[in-house]
Amino acid sequence: MNGVNSVVIIGTLGNDPEMRAMPNGNMVCNISVATNEKWKDKQSGEMKEETEWHSCTCFGRLAEVCGEYLKKGSSIYLRGKLKTQSWDDKETGQKRYRTIIQFNEMQMLGGNQQQGQQQNNQGGQPQRQNQNNQQRRTQGQQANHNQQQQGQQPQQSYQNQNNQNNDGFEDDIPFR
Repeated sequence: MNGVNSVVIIGTLGNDPEMRAMPNGNMVCNISVATNEKWKDKQSGEMKEETEWHSCTCFGRLAEVCGEYLKKGSSIYLRGKLKTQSWDDKETGQKRYRTIIQFNEMQMLGGNQQQGQQQNNQGGQPQRQNQNNQQRRTQGQQANHNQQQQGQQPQQSYQNQNNQNNDGFEDDIPFR
């Protein structure tokens, strides 16, 4: 029977990514990610917090993306697997071990508020989508109101209104 080696963490970068190139030219990115756990102590009633630090590594194009976009304090989601590295300590001659998270999936969380404001001010796509969605809702609400006055079911009209405005979206949800 095969085992499962899967890790998912959501945390905060403790420092800027450390980038280096392997002899074959592929990039390697090392990051240190903090995860926090908070709980209420049952005996004292006070809130406690514990921080766990994780050494994480990725390779190739994902490493390049991490090096370009991640900064100290970035909130990220990582998915990968545990890997144990071993080496001989030069000073003592003993075998040393270290467990890391080798991740192959990364998502940046809690986007930069300033970037979002700039994108909206520049007329970026999210703003247009929101305007289109708002316009569809307004048209649908007007159609619902008209049909309610005529004694018809408003739900069907709203669905038909969305089908007539065929812009590739099935609903009002502004994300994919």
